[in-house]
Amino acid sequence: MQMVSDQEFNKKYEELINSYNSIWKDFLKLPVTGQSNQFIRTFEEDQKKFQDLLSLCSKFQSNILNYWMQVNQTYVKSIAELQSKKPELPDFQSEEEVKKYKNLTIDVFEKYFTQLFQSKEFSVTTSELLSNYSSFTHILGNAFDNYFKLLNLPNRDEIDMILKDMQELKREVYKLRKNLDLIMSEEKLVVK
Repeated sequence: MQMVSDQEFNKKYEELINSYNSIWKDFLKLPVTGQSNQFIRTFEEDQKKFQDLLSLCSKFQSNILNYWMQVNQTYVKSIAELQSKKPELPDFQSEEEVKKYKNLTIDVFEKYFTQLFQSKEFSVTTSELLSNYSSFTHILGNAFDNYFKLLNLPNRDEIDMILKDMQELKREVYKLRKNLDLIMSEEKLVVK
């Protein structure tokens, strides 16, 4: 299988997206009336969001591959160093030798993975992954909010507000019960 460079991939991806856009633009130029007019406008917005999601998915996939490649290379380096220390490896005849091997393994893996986690490349990759994920959930959330509005359902913000109100009501009920218990206990003392 021949590997394709990032630039070639991006160029082919852009060509595919442009082809996709031209097909849908031609379709959307067809005359519309009545209810279909609103549907087509919503559809145009959704098409743009869908393209953004596709673009984010390809970036996310690229970043995940880069992330796992870095982790895998670090693991391979760790195993290679562990194998290079074969003369130091014990024969596992006693519990002390097993403990020595365990400590050696931990030290080697800790060394290489600490280097990985402190590297700029790994930080950039992780940051891009989190950024892509955040953008993905934001776009997806906005798309669903539009559909919730069309279906006359509460959106994410309204549900969050309802949950917050429920938590406040729970706190108030708890305080009222506590006060009621206190009053009842005082009343029992007065009766006696």
